This record gives sequence, structure tokens and C-alpha cells, in this order.
Amino acid sequence: MRQLTITACFCLYLMNVNAQTKTAYPDQHSARIVHNSDENPTATVFTYSRTPLQDAIRKINDEYGWAINYEDAPTVNAFEIVDDDPDFRQSHPNLKEGYFPNGQPFHSTFKESRTHHADVEAVLQQLLQDYNASSNPGRYTLKRTSQNGYVVVGTKYKSESGAEVEFTPPLSCPISVTISSMSLREAIQLVAKQVNSTCKANLSAEYAAQMLGQLGARDVSGTYDREPARDVIEELLLQEQGLVYYSVDYAPGINQFYLDTGLVYETITGVDGNLVPNPVLNKRVAGAGEHPF
Repeated sequence: MRQLTITACFCLYLMNVNAQTKTAYPDQHSARIVHNSDENPTATVFTYSRTPLQDAIRKINDEYGWAINYEDAPTVNAFEIVDDDPDFRQSHPNLKEGYFPNGQPFHSTFKESRTHHADVEAVLQQLLQDYNASSNPGRYTLKRTSQNGYVVVGTKYKSESGAEVEFTPPLSCPISVTISSMSLREAIQLVAKQVNSTCKANLSAEYAAQMLGQLGARDVSGTYDREPARDVIEELLLQEQGLVYYSVDYAPGINQFYLDTGLVYETITGVDGNLVPNPVLNKRVAGAGEHPF
């Protein structure tokens, strides 16, 4: 089985928060996968981070070479938020940044084959069943895009009073937009602008599509009429040479959603015998005429 790695999200927002709060922010993306008995083959993903579901998905993408997209549910309940530096905040009471979801350790076990392959939908359904039964923030569902891709979407969250609230994600917003041969970064920013103007969302795409590796970025285009924004975004991503996923992260304290992208890499052996990252090609652009997984 190919070993695959995924680039970490380019979250300058978190870097800015770290600088403001003067805190050495720990590695929040901690996850691993263990392959169990070959007689009844299963795998278990373990996460130890503030964002357990998102990091479980990243690790599963990493393991199987998938590009599952992810959209955060809001985190507003005081018991589900952690302050990055409460001591610093005492002297800066007006600082709104520096809050993060208070995720707890999480694990999920799912079926795979003896050759460590797995069915994407079965894995994700099991993952969500286990996560939604946990005490971690948010409740999530699995959606399919019009391009037959998969996206894990937050649909419920706990209010400040503790009541469970239904939630319509920003990328469910139907938008109409014409994109005339521009960079992926410009196109995604245009989509975010349309989402904000159409559905009064608070979505930023200022950090999206900044790191697409040695493949570079191709210009993208398309005309869309009242299509869910997530379908528009995935259609744009599928025009790139590399296999690209998106994620939407919620920033507690400032009520801001951040749309980001990442490129999927596989680990290969270089000419010098060392392991090196190599971007995974998008099968659709490469001529396979199918979704990348």
C-alpha cells in the first residue's frame, strides 16, 4: 500500500493568534492509525487534539490517499472552548482571538481489507457514528457533492445555554457566479465573497490556495447558477493538476469561518534512497474522467 501524507493546513490565522498571545502553541494535529488483526481486518484511528474529527479525517486521508473535505460546526458553549492563554487575557480583556475547541481524545474502529484498503463511505459513516456518540463539540453528517465527492459537514452545535442548535453551514449557500479564467486563489476568494453577500455569512478565504507545491496552480473557470458553494469549490479544485481538498475552520471568540485548501502528497523513495513527498495527481485532469478516489 502506498504511504500517503497530506500537507497541514496553512493556517496563518492560528500563527497570528500565537504571536498575539505570546504562547508556544502546541501541535494540535495529533493522530495515528493502527491496523488490527488480519483475520478480521479493521483499523482504528486515534486522535489527541483540540479538533478530533478534523484530525481523524486528515489522518484517514493521509493513510488511504483520499481527499475528504471538512466543514466545522461553530463552537460557542463555554464548556466546549479552551482559552489559549488565560493569564495573558487577564491583562488584555478585549482580545477576542486565542480561543479554540476543547476537543477530547477520540477513536473510531472501522473495517478494511487485509491489504489495508477500505471503502470510503463505510469508513466515514462509522467515523461519524462514533464521533456523534462522543462528548466532543458539534454533530456532523456526511454529504455528497455534485461531483460525487465526500464532505463531512457540521450541522448541529451546542449554544451558550447548552441547547442543541440546528446549523446551516456557509457552504450550503446557493450562489450564482461566473469565473473567467483566473487563479484558484482568486476564484475561491470570489466564491467566499458571493457566500457572504448572498447568505450573510462570515467566511474568509484569505489563506486558501496559497500552497499547491511544485505542481503550481492552473487557472480555473466556470459558470454556476444557484449551486451550493461547496459544489462550486470542489468543481474548481478538480480543475487542478494535483489532488486538492478543502476545509472550513471555525474560530471561536471572533465568530469567523476560514476556508482553506491543502494538497495531497504520497511518500516515495527518491534517487538517493530517502523518502520524499510527491504530490498526488488528480485522476480527472490526468484523463481518467472520474472522481479522484
